Amino acid sequence: MIDTPIAYTTGPAIGLDSVTPATYDAFISYSHAKDKPIATALQSVVQKLGKPWYRRRALRVFRDDTSLSATPQLWPSIEQALGQSRYLILLASPEAAASRWVGQEIAYWLNHNSTDTLLIALIEGELDWDETTSDFRWSETTPLPTVLKNRFSAEPRWIDLRPYRGGGIPKGAEFMGLGADFAAAVRGIPKEDLLSQEVRQQRRAMTLALTAVTALVALLMVAFWQWQVAETQRGVAEAQTKEAQRQRNEAQLQRDKARAELLATQARRVDAEANTSDRIELAGALALESIQITRNGSRPAEADAVEVARSVLNRLPRAVLSHGGPVLSLAVLPDGRLASGGNDIELWARGDPREPVFLLRDGLVRSLTIMADGRLASGGDDGKIRLWSKEGTAEPRVLSHGSIVLCLAALADGRLASGGEDGIIKLWPKAGTGEPIILSHGSKVWSLAVLPDGRLASGSDDGIIKVWPRGEPLVLSNGREVRSLAALVDGRLASRAEDGKIKLWPKEDSAAPVVLSHGSLFPSLAVLADGGLASGGDDGNIKLWPKGDSAAPVVLSHGDTIRVSGDAGGRTAGQRRRRWQDQIVAQGGYGRAGSALAREANPVSGSLGGRRSGQRRRRRQHQALAEERHRGAGGAFARQRGSVPDGVGRRAVG
Repeated sequence: MIDTPIAYTTGPAIGLDSVTPATYDAFISYSHAKDKPIATALQSVVQKLGKPWYRRRALRVFRDDTSLSATPQLWPSIEQALGQSRYLILLASPEAAASRWVGQEIAYWLNHNSTDTLLIALIEGELDWDETTSDFRWSETTPLPTVLKNRFSAEPRWIDLRPYRGGGIPKGAEFMGLGADFAAAVRGIPKEDLLSQEVRQQRRAMTLALTAVTALVALLMVAFWQWQVAETQRGVAEAQTKEAQRQRNEAQLQRDKARAELLATQARRVDAEANTSDRIELAGALALESIQITRNGSRPAEADAVEVARSVLNRLPRAVLSHGGPVLSLAVLPDGRLASGGNDIELWARGDPREPVFLLRDGLVRSLTIMADGRLASGGDDGKIRLWSKEGTAEPRVLSHGSIVLCLAALADGRLASGGEDGIIKLWPKAGTGEPIILSHGSKVWSLAVLPDGRLASGSDDGIIKVWPRGEPLVLSNGREVRSLAALVDGRLASRAEDGKIKLWPKEDSAAPVVLSHGSLFPSLAVLADGGLASGGDDGNIKLWPKGDSAAPVVLSHGDTIRVSGDAGGRTAGQRRRRWQDQIVAQGGYGRAGSALAREANPVSGSLGGRRSGQRRRRRQHQALAEERHRGAGGAFARQRGSVPDGVGRRAVG
């Protein structure tokens, strides 16, 4: 700050002891207005000149900007620093001469110290010594505070720093030499010795720096050499590891090749002798495992394995549809769509059956049939019969049977027959309007079938079959509860009972029926397109009976209870068809590789399940369970049948 010149008192300092220990070697008094850069540079030179490399500074110099902390009482703090300093360095300039603070600092110093400890650095202005008065010639431009009048007994030496005012912080050897004048005076040694000491310290520091750099370079060279050695050793180790891995891979490839060839040979042998579904599935599992092994080794598959896999896939279900609940009835629409009935009615498209169309939700549907005009008819526990439009978009026509509808049949003349839990059969007019004709069977009507000659056959839980011509019905005694009827193309009627017996009733009403044994309870019946009969039961097997009735049936393994009968058109159906592929996984070891190949060979298979999240979750759980069963029992299954050697069996199914 700059103030106007004032008079200063030179009395004793207030609050200070007469003897104060020296904390600072020098105190720099200057004007903040213009002299701050020079003060900063001078402090740095005086403090550091000639210092050993291991010390922070050689002298401690007070300058208010660097040495004074924040305080509510400024002058007492400056006064204390002055009392603890051995020398005062005054930066003389007109601004310093006019500064109240500089004058007050000089006055305090002269009051406690002699002028011999006052060092002057001329920053600006002129100093003129008068020998006659032994004092400076004072004027308004004299760059000294007036408190210095008549205080010197002889002309003091001052250092001219005027060339360095007005620029930035002074630097260079010349300025350092000027600063050495102050540092030598404070330290009490000749300037030459101080500069020589500075040179020695610089040389020593340079020597230490060069030594450190040399040591660092040596350490870096050693580290680099060690790194090269380590890299060489690592390269050798990696090469050895790669060679060992190559040898292991080669050995594994040879083992896999031998396994693949043996599995393909065994698949060919099993496939040639397969006459049941489980043997067919075992052949497919062996073939697919052989193909997967060759794929893992990036080699072409064995020709026998590919041929057997194609053969087996052609004999497996073409598609797996997930209805999401029990399937109680199926029917095929004229346009090729499949209708499934259970807790709801779903229509599966022929070209892309991944997402079914729902006709009815939250209603138990027990029977589906296709009417003569191509419409779908459904009946269920609500006692309602619904006639759906061909497109399936309009609201259905609803007929009331009056009790739970257990079965439906489409008559050749276009009428619809319904059988219910009340033992009543109703024949509905072709148009669906008007009162139906009522026939009384007498007990629960579980099944209806239309014979080729147009007659209607009904079966009930009293074991009675009635064939309805015009007039009184023909009564046949099945002996046990009649759960399913099917009309054969040769005019005969097939019936099944709870004891698993299938009876084929001849066209002549008086002849005894031919009895076939399915071998399990609750068989269902359907007529095939070639005129043969298909039966399914709770043993999970489907038996295809030839027309002659004398040859043994072909047995297919469905994997779960089969309770859905075919419609009058003679189409087969089954509940939970996805068990086909799951059984292959559990018994034959398809695994994930087999599922992938099955999807490639038959894009429809494996992708027809409903896309609802609950269905997908149940399907994944079922697949995981099947794979777990496969891992635990698959090898034993293959070895029990004597299909493959012990070691190959483990590989094929595990």
